[in-house]
Amino acid sequence: GRGSSEGVGVGLREWGFACVTLRSRMEANGGKTEIETEASMPPVHLTKGIEEIQKACGWRLDVRDIGRQCGLLLKKMKQPGYAFEVINSEDSMTLSLVLEALSQSHPPRLIEPALSYLHRLIAAGLVVGESGDKSERRMVDTVVGKICDCGASSAEPVQLAVLKALLTICTSETFIVKGEVLLQAFRMIFNLAVGSNYEAIRSCATASLQQLLSVWFRKAAASDYSSSQQHNPEGEGNDLDVANIANLAEKADINGLEKVLARRLSENLSQREGEAMQSVPATPSTKKKRESVHPLSGLEVDLFVLLRSLCRLGARTISSATSDNFIVEGKLLALGLIKHVLQFQAWESVSGRFIQRSRNLLCVMLIRNANCSIEAAAVKQIEILSKVILQPRILAAMKPEAGAFMPLFIIRHLEVFSPEPHLLRAACGALCLFCSKEQLLADLFVNYDCEMNATNVFDRIVKGLCYVIISKPTYDAATDSKMKILACKALYQTMTALHRWFSSHQEKNDPAGRDGSEGQDTAVVAQEPDSRGRDLLRLKNKKDSLSGGIDSFNCHPIKGMKSLIRSGVLEDSVEAQAQFLYNTKGLSKESKGEFLGHHEENQVSVMHKYADFFDFAGLDFDEAMRVYLDTFRLPGEAQQIDRIMEKFADRYCTCNQGTFSTADQAYTLAYAIIMLNTDMHNPLAEHLMSKEAFVGMVNQCPVEAEGEDHPTLPEDFLEAIFDRIASNEIKMTGGDAKGAELQNKDAMTSPLMKVLKKALPFQRVMGDSTASQALPSLDGIKDLIRKHQDSAEGVWNSAENSEIAILMCGTICKHAMDVFDSLDKVRVSMDSFKLIIQCIKEAIIVTGLTSQKEQCDKLVCKLSDLVGFGDANTFPLTLPDSMRVEAFKSLVDITLKHPNLVHGAWTHVFRCLSRAQYFALHGSEVEVMRKFDRIAYDMAYNKRSGTSQLLIFFEAEGLQLIDQLFSGSGNMTGQTIVMFVSAMCAVSREELEEPIFAGLELILLQRLVETVHHNLNRIRMVWSRLWAATSTHLIGAGCEDSVEIAMYSIDALRQIVFKLLEHQELSNFKFQEEALKPFAAIMRQCELNQVHVFAIQCILQVVSAHNARLQSGWRSILCCVKIALRNEAVEVVDAALHILKQSWSEPQIVASDHLFGELKGCFLELMAHGNHVEHQSKAIEIVKDGVAIILDGLSEKDEGLEVIQLICNMGRTALDHGKSCYHVAYQALFGLLARPGLKYSNALWEEILENVCESSFGVTELPGKELEARAGYAEHIRTYFPLLCKLVGHHHIPLHVSVPRVLDAARRLVLGPATPEELRTFLISQLPAVASELLSRDEGAAEEWSALAGCAKAIALGIREAFEGAGGGDPGWDRAALVRAMQALQEALCGVCRSLGGELEGVQTSLLEVLEESVAWAKGASAGENGELLVSQEVSGGLLLIEMLSGSPGRQGHLLRVCSRILKHFGGEVSAALAPLVAAAVKALIDVDCSDDELAEIVTSVVPHMEDQLEVRQAISEFLTKRILPPLERKVAK
Repeated sequence: GRGSSEGVGVGLREWGFACVTLRSRMEANGGKTEIETEASMPPVHLTKGIEEIQKACGWRLDVRDIGRQCGLLLKKMKQPGYAFEVINSEDSMTLSLVLEALSQSHPPRLIEPALSYLHRLIAAGLVVGESGDKSERRMVDTVVGKICDCGASSAEPVQLAVLKALLTICTSETFIVKGEVLLQAFRMIFNLAVGSNYEAIRSCATASLQQLLSVWFRKAAASDYSSSQQHNPEGEGNDLDVANIANLAEKADINGLEKVLARRLSENLSQREGEAMQSVPATPSTKKKRESVHPLSGLEVDLFVLLRSLCRLGARTISSATSDNFIVEGKLLALGLIKHVLQFQAWESVSGRFIQRSRNLLCVMLIRNANCSIEAAAVKQIEILSKVILQPRILAAMKPEAGAFMPLFIIRHLEVFSPEPHLLRAACGALCLFCSKEQLLADLFVNYDCEMNATNVFDRIVKGLCYVIISKPTYDAATDSKMKILACKALYQTMTALHRWFSSHQEKNDPAGRDGSEGQDTAVVAQEPDSRGRDLLRLKNKKDSLSGGIDSFNCHPIKGMKSLIRSGVLEDSVEAQAQFLYNTKGLSKESKGEFLGHHEENQVSVMHKYADFFDFAGLDFDEAMRVYLDTFRLPGEAQQIDRIMEKFADRYCTCNQGTFSTADQAYTLAYAIIMLNTDMHNPLAEHLMSKEAFVGMVNQCPVEAEGEDHPTLPEDFLEAIFDRIASNEIKMTGGDAKGAELQNKDAMTSPLMKVLKKALPFQRVMGDSTASQALPSLDGIKDLIRKHQDSAEGVWNSAENSEIAILMCGTICKHAMDVFDSLDKVRVSMDSFKLIIQCIKEAIIVTGLTSQKEQCDKLVCKLSDLVGFGDANTFPLTLPDSMRVEAFKSLVDITLKHPNLVHGAWTHVFRCLSRAQYFALHGSEVEVMRKFDRIAYDMAYNKRSGTSQLLIFFEAEGLQLIDQLFSGSGNMTGQTIVMFVSAMCAVSREELEEPIFAGLELILLQRLVETVHHNLNRIRMVWSRLWAATSTHLIGAGCEDSVEIAMYSIDALRQIVFKLLEHQELSNFKFQEEALKPFAAIMRQCELNQVHVFAIQCILQVVSAHNARLQSGWRSILCCVKIALRNEAVEVVDAALHILKQSWSEPQIVASDHLFGELKGCFLELMAHGNHVEHQSKAIEIVKDGVAIILDGLSEKDEGLEVIQLICNMGRTALDHGKSCYHVAYQALFGLLARPGLKYSNALWEEILENVCESSFGVTELPGKELEARAGYAEHIRTYFPLLCKLVGHHHIPLHVSVPRVLDAARRLVLGPATPEELRTFLISQLPAVASELLSRDEGAAEEWSALAGCAKAIALGIREAFEGAGGGDPGWDRAALVRAMQALQEALCGVCRSLGGELEGVQTSLLEVLEESVAWAKGASAGENGELLVSQEVSGGLLLIEMLSGSPGRQGHLLRVCSRILKHFGGEVSAALAPLVAAAVKALIDVDCSDDELAEIVTSVVPHMEDQLEVRQAISEFLTKRILPPLERKVAK
């Protein structure tokens, strides 16, 4: 039954189970295998195996002896007390029996049970042994050899038994194989995996190989862990023999290259570790020289032998014409096993020595497979390299090699125009694999992109992936889509890995959350990595600067060199510049030649220093010229060539002393060679230079040396140079691509060059099919090798500084932006597009976290542009609806989850969101479709049936996403929400100024209000900034010409204010005032009456609903009211008055000086600029009623002062502006002042009356013309000045306060130059009224009467002075009016005196003195101009004086004096005008009591007037009759 197919199947199933069981046991025990002991194997199994062998022998004669021995052994085993002993030598009866059965000449039915029995014995630990050296052959060697010999059988059961036995042997802990024996067993299993005719056997053999390698790696890792920790040199010795490698590369010697790798590695390890490599070298000669101070452990040696064997099998060169399938399968299997080995985690635990030795094997294997024509091998090659890169310790040991291998095997497939699809797929798959490893990517960037001379591996990876995404299709649609998806996936994983790496290292470097000691320790430990990170950043920046400097130098050498010096890349020295030209790769030969040939002193010095770097010792002259001129292009001007050749000749003579007698001789030869080279190789030359002409040119005697011995060069020397130049042109042009190609044609077609040229970066142009065929020069290959070997100066640097992410992110974004910008040119699948969108999202997150705001904003803008709601006719309109939807979802997602990273790109986001919402609401309109949904528009235009999937999405899910964004704004940080609202306001302002569609401008206004409502609970610092942006925008919107927009903005403000006023304001804060200010600004700036009406109504609603909570908000409210009072609309003023009425009764307004001042300002504004008298009257009534309320409700009445002053100012304001309502104000004012309940202090009364007098009767300070224009003032004074005078009679007003204020007002009005004459007369006539009010007061008022007299005197004096001023030319006065005013004053004085009667003699005396003075003044001034008027004034004044004195008995003497003065003064002839005065004086003397002497004197005065006017004569006659004759008669009688 074992030979049947069913039996084989059962055996295979058992074998598979055994492999799985062995692997599981190993994993459960840390890599250690569990071997069954003797006790674990029942005795029945021992006899059963022998019975099977005996049965298989049957009756065949050739195996009869084996059957007989089996019988004897069975008989022995079945004896009582038999114990099976452990087999440790070939002498064992059991083992010898089994080995004898394993002969190749025996049939398979015998071999198979024998192998199975041996397998069970070894697995049970009953066979113990260890393989020995080649010098001794042990039992283990014999057993393995016998088993391997059986492997040649073609029987499937035998092959399966061989596999089981060998795997058990190789993994046994008691039956130990190593060295050549292990390799023999491994080779047998390998041969079965390749050469078996049975698929099941091949699969089981492959699994066995993998299992064997896994077991041995784990054993080696476990046994050598401590040693690997003690010495781990994989970071050392990375520099290789660059010169040898470049030389071998030039000779295309693969074997030599392999030897150099092995030898160099051995030398490095011997120097640094003190040991020699024990692995088998490439040549037999090296085997004899192996020495080791620190050899590999036994397990590592065996493991190395296996790995070396696989690498040699994998490195086997196979031509495409090979027909041997076994060779190909063996190579592929070896490569697959190497890939499997490189996946083990045990590499982290093996010793550094093992890694160093393995590195050499892997390098040689990779190089020899680089140009493999087998498709599967090439793919596995890429997979192996990817596994190498994923092993940190191997990568660290292979730093320089990996820098060359990654471009060679992986990156180049991304860079060429049309790579093989399987290679591109493998390359993208490999990148997907290790681009997901964040630390690996960071390490690659640090070790290659930040190294000065290394290839930018990370940059080329990203650039290659982007090129694959945007490249035009070169395969079928399915293949191209898969390639792009893989590239997109790798790019996305790169960005996500960078995000994870940055986040983890940022948390690691952040000491927050640690205690003090831990934080201190961490800072100390982290100091070195941070410093190294900064150094790497500086290196990267320097590398980028150098790259840019090279480009600049190639464009303009002189400016480029100066730019490099200014940027700090080069020192400002001749040597540094020469070193730069000599060592820097990538410089254009033309630019170098132009710089070296320049005539300025600095460039000449650099050229001399540059030539000194060359060592021409031992070189022929023409060969030295070739070497020299190969580094730059010789310029074309003769003077430049002359300078360069002169220095070359000098340098050659210095290096080769004695070759030329003088340097001039070398210079002449150099110049002649250039001429020869040009002449011989110029296709346009008609006559070529001959050899004789060339020799003669060099050896000709110069003119100045004629007649002297002139040294010459040997002719054979010159002829040899001539022949070499003629046969091989000296290339002096750097841009001849064809020449360079021909020059390197042979070298570049060699096998190694075909390999190494693939590692060079290609300068590609999209769509150029020849780009991938460009061959790099041999120098480029040398530079490549040198670059990667020289770059590894020390150790593998592990990226730790989080700042590295900034540069990495910049690199990714630089190339990824090309992908984002090319989506309109290159079609990608939906899967690719999703990955691209995810990549954009991750890029936004990383750039935001690394504070690259500008780059982050660009990415957000690009994402919003992909939605297709930007400017019209942009390429996103041509994207499928599904892609636009995906872009929109990602945009909202990034703004929802990471709003703090959007920075300044919110404006682009809001443009997109606003138009998206409008599209969701109006997407069915034709114009909207034409602008935002081109696909739906085309369907509608062509009358095709269909539904816009874009519109369906936005009508439902799109609006929900937008709502989520705005409703989630409350979760944003303070800084973010300020930027959020500010950007929203900016975009809303754009839409208000230039709306695309009607109604679009309202969307963001609505969203703004919604956002503010969600953020009302922000802290005050954030809210103030938030409200500043919001209110400013709402003010602008409220001033729009559109009534709808303006009213919506005001209503939005009202809603926000209502919410804000729900919170109580503390006394020292003013957030209410700031909240209500926008209303005032809108009313001040907007000219629409509807807006004013709505705004003031909103204010009224605020006052009505929240008057109890209003504090600082009253300021803004009163400001709005003041503006509203100027409005012509009745409803606006009505609402304002209603607010004033409500505010008038608010205690906080009355108690606040500032608020009450604002309130007064509102009333005054109405009085000054109101357009309706009824409103002004109503305002006055409001104030009046308010005063009554205040006065009635307060015990201390001082609080009514401000209100009284307000009414006074209101009246004055109305009067100034010609408003008839001023009567109402003044009537209310004087009515209030007359209230007996007012009990102000003296100081307050002084302030009140002073304010009343100043505001009500201070008009005379105005110019005359202006006063005449305001005719209402005269009526006002006539009406209300008497009321002012009556205040003197009110007992609640102190006399010492009221009288001076009234008299002062009267004086100022009378003496005002602009006061009309009639008004002046009227005011003077009010003095008796004041006197009358004074008399009505019962209290003593001596001072007040004196003030009255003083006022009269001051008025008289003022009139006299004004009269004199008018005579001097003062145009402000009229003399006639002044005279009449004096007359009115005289009459007023008489009136006062009459009212006094016999009281207040002193006051009367003062008044009469004033009257007397006025009469005397009139008499003295009558001689001049206006004499008649003055005479009349004099007469009337004198008459009034005589009348007053005559009526006072106590003033007889005063009367006598006055009358005598009049008679004496008018001693001559008296005119008719003066006659009444003289007559009155004569008559007054009739009743005067006087002495005879006085009477005689009077008679003497009267006599001159005997002949005057009739009236005077009659008075004299009466005087004589009544006064003189009676005394005379009495005397005569006597």
